[in-house]
Amino acid sequence: MLSDLRLAELSAEAYAVAPVWSNGAIHAVARAIDEETVAVAFRGSACLEDWWRDFDAVPHEVREHPQLGPCHAGFLGDVESLFDAMRRDLAGKALVVAGHSKGGGEALIFAALMVIAGQAPVEVATFGAPRAGFAGLGRVLAAVKSVRQFRRGNDPVPEVPFLPTGYRHARALIEIGGRAIIPIEAHGIAGYVTALRGEPNHGP
Repeated sequence: MLSDLRLAELSAEAYAVAPVWSNGAIHAVARAIDEETVAVAFRGSACLEDWWRDFDAVPHEVREHPQLGPCHAGFLGDVESLFDAMRRDLAGKALVVAGHSKGGGEALIFAALMVIAGQAPVEVATFGAPRAGFAGLGRVLAAVKSVRQFRRGNDPVPEVPFLPTGYRHARALIEIGGRAIIPIEAHGIAGYVTALRGEPNHGP
């Protein structure tokens, strides 16, 4: 199992390097861990359009999936648009899946679709991810050995959507340090990396 710090670092790298899979709406990178294991990290929100997807999880944005149940329509659509190519490229590999922010929501849905396809990831870790689906998503992800969802301090994005809907996290959130005076400043992936390193947090 990769350390939570290493998975946060991979999620940070997804912002800095060219994606292996992308269509403009979704960006994912891959790193070989050893001959058998590949880590896939989904990039989070990098522009206003991405932020809109994060915060637009209102009831009319829910889409029913036959196996996953209701999911965030934007995240589900993004993942489905590249899923066949990603599954083909990753065939036969042990998978570790991670993501920050919007990328965390996509990571959960991707992992669940891989479970359905018969290639369950070994582990999934998300950092500052919004809620991506309802109870059905969590039930499918029960086939994954370890699913960990982190929230740093008062990061507000894991509380999205704010409305009382059926959205829920796949697992109980793991709280780590780093509260910010302006809550959204607790959301940056660099702050998650710092918190997991055990270093003092001085801003985002």
